[in-house]
Amino acid sequence: FVKRWRRSWRPQRWRRRWRRRWRPQLSDIGTSLYRFARRVRKRWHQLSTQFLLYSRGFKNREVFDGVKTYCMFIGYQRSGSTLVRSLLDAHPSVIIAHELTALKLVEAGVGKRSLYQLLLENSQDRAQNKRQLMHGYNYKVPNQWQGRFDELRVIGDKKAAASTAQLAKNPRLLHWLRNTVATEVKFVHVVRNPYDNIATWCKRHSSTKNK
Repeated sequence: FVKRWRRSWRPQRWRRRWRRRWRPQLSDIGTSLYRFARRVRKRWHQLSTQFLLYSRGFKNREVFDGVKTYCMFIGYQRSGSTLVRSLLDAHPSVIIAHELTALKLVEAGVGKRSLYQLLLENSQDRAQNKRQLMHGYNYKVPNQWQGRFDELRVIGDKKAAASTAQLAKNPRLLHWLRNTVATEVKFVHVVRNPYDNIATWCKRHSSTKNK
């Protein structure tokens, strides 16, 4: 009996039994803990980012509370909306961001002041660096108010084609946007000759010229 007991509890046999019986369960537990830690880390990053945005937006609360109109671009690609955006952003009472994709932020639950702060920072970043040069065109308006304002009354975002596609996919975004900004929402739709749209698209994508 003693010999059988010793044989049955040899270290190698015990290890094999432990691996067959408990190792899969421990592996599943480890995977679950890893996924849970990733979700916690992602959520913590979101909360910390929202807190920083809220704190920065809170500093400019008096400026943002004076905004009377939210401006959103809709339409198509290569229609000249970037030029119109640059001209509007040069006004002393207007701030228009360049392709911030504000609807995605609204869908993610970003608040009014945080959204306005991101729009303002995007406009300032575009005005302060050399990214005004795009596709061979200079969108800088000399001696005007790009990225700055005297008395902010209008703020918005220029992302025409993507905003149109998002609204077509989820029309409730418009209702969420109005509830978020809690002010009048106006749309800018730049219309261009379709042949010009196609020509500039082909010029930008040389691989489609033969098609």
